[in-house]
Amino acid sequence: MIIYQSKPTIVIKINDEILKIFPDNASCIEEFNRLNKTIDPLLMKDNPAEYEMSVVRALSTFNNVLIMEHANGIPLAQALPLQNSVEIVGKSLAKFHLKNYEINGIKSPRIFGDFSIDNIFINSDDRVISTIDPGGNFLAEEDQLEDIARFLFSVTEVFRYQPFTSYKVIKSFLKGYLIIKEIDFNDLKKVLDLRKEKSVKKYRLQKPPFKARIGNIILFYNRLIILLALKF
Repeated sequence: MIIYQSKPTIVIKINDEILKIFPDNASCIEEFNRLNKTIDPLLMKDNPAEYEMSVVRALSTFNNVLIMEHANGIPLAQALPLQNSVEIVGKSLAKFHLKNYEINGIKSPRIFGDFSIDNIFINSDDRVISTIDPGGNFLAEEDQLEDIARFLFSVTEVFRYQPFTSYKVIKSFLKGYLIIKEIDFNDLKKVLDLRKEKSVKKYRLQKPPFKARIGNIILFYNRLIILLALKF
């Protein structure tokens, strides 16, 4: 048995399955239904050289315990060469956005949700990108720049003490995305600012004043790294 997480929910691995233990049955069922919104991959391979992208399936529930598939691959942050892997993920997200931009000719942009580097696994041998924990906004109709903003902030969190690595990873992700789909960088900056402000308000509500100030400083630092990557 391997314990992956203890808060806010307990996540453990037993054999080849992942068990996620929720505080109540309702939350467990909600997550089960969310993960099974679609049984098809988010992206199919157009040819053997392309990558498939999918969300791990929820297999069953038992009271407040959710039983899921194990993600295929290794965590993206540990992939080598990192910049190449991140570029592939950027291309895949852009393809997902294009695929989910219109329904029957009507603009209806859908997002992944919590598209963070911690939630992405990659298998370069099988050419599969596996994602976990898409969050409550999975496939919701929202601004697709939200997915990009979440990913960029997540990179600066994972590599908080490695600013040059953060910079290079962000550049590689954007390079891959832009191969497939354009980005309005002025609009992206607005979305980034909104996300930062939401986090500031969250810190004020949930943390003691001193820790909230530290959190705000870290957010400012993360935002600066992202701005530098967008500029140069």
